[in-house]
Amino acid sequence: MASSSTIPEVPLTFSSKKTIPVVGFGTAEYPFGASARCMKEAILDAIRTGYRHFDTSAVYQSEQYLGQGVKEALSLGLIKSRDVLFITSKLWCSEAHRDCVLPALQKTLKNFYDRASNGQVLVRWLQDVRATLLSTSGVEHHSL
Repeated sequence: MASSSTIPEVPLTFSSKKTIPVVGFGTAEYPFGASARCMKEAILDAIRTGYRHFDTSAVYQSEQYLGQGVKEALSLGLIKSRDVLFITSKLWCSEAHRDCVLPALQKTLKNFYDRASNGQVLVRWLQDVRATLLSTSGVEHHSL
């Protein structure tokens, strides 16, 4: 079994004090949400095993179970604070519209009970966004 000390970590370039585990525990399953009642226990087992990096997404229907698992891990003393975890979530393409981004991110953070202090959000595919490119003939606008 792995422990938190045996999973290699690499430093983050924007912080001299933070590291990210190179191996993460994925929370997707197919079909999404099929065994959600077991997800929290799987997350607790992963924390007991030594995982500190978790990958999730609202579309996986696992964010709230990750939040519950983290909360329970704290209450059981399996981790001392959320700061020892690194959580990766994804802004799905259906939420990557100009008016949907902020509400989707707020919902994701709410699912993690207060905050995810060490984390990142990946944007799957931008929709309804205009890109500005500089060219020799001037500024061009392109829909992505």
